[in-house]
Amino acid sequence: MLIQRIPPSPPPSSLSLTDVYVRLLLVDDNPINLQLLKRALETLLMDKAVVMDCAYDGLQALQCLEEHAYDAIFMDIDMPLLNGIETTKRIRASTPHHPSAALVLPSNRGVPIIAVTTHCDYLETKQMYKDIGMNACLGKPIILHQLKTHLFNLLQWA
Repeated sequence: MLIQRIPPSPPPSSLSLTDVYVRLLLVDDNPINLQLLKRALETLLMDKAVVMDCAYDGLQALQCLEEHAYDAIFMDIDMPLLNGIETTKRIRASTPHHPSAALVLPSNRGVPIIAVTTHCDYLETKQMYKDIGMNACLGKPIILHQLKTHLFNLLQWA
């Protein structure tokens, strides 16, 4: 399994009451894209306690979602094995009574999912992502102020 945790998770007991503990899942088959997104998020969230887990395809992402609760998911669209669209559909359809659905944690079924893709220029594409359950669309290359806007709006931070 190639799931990578960046950086190692701080134990919750080490966080003070003033820390905002945020857990993010970054999903992309390209390690360079993951590093760029990680650095951009670190820049924006330097005043918060953040754990970023990385998965290299949709199947690994679903496995992470079975084990940990997340505050947001950054999902690439074009990936091997299970692309971002199908992964999102499985997350949103996940119920204990649906035998073919992923068994993600109940808290992850409604987690904000941000599409991260080069296909974010057209209203029809953005609407399609919204229709399958994604909450926002972030274009590649990542522009810091757009990332901040999406993240802070979805997580309702000031």
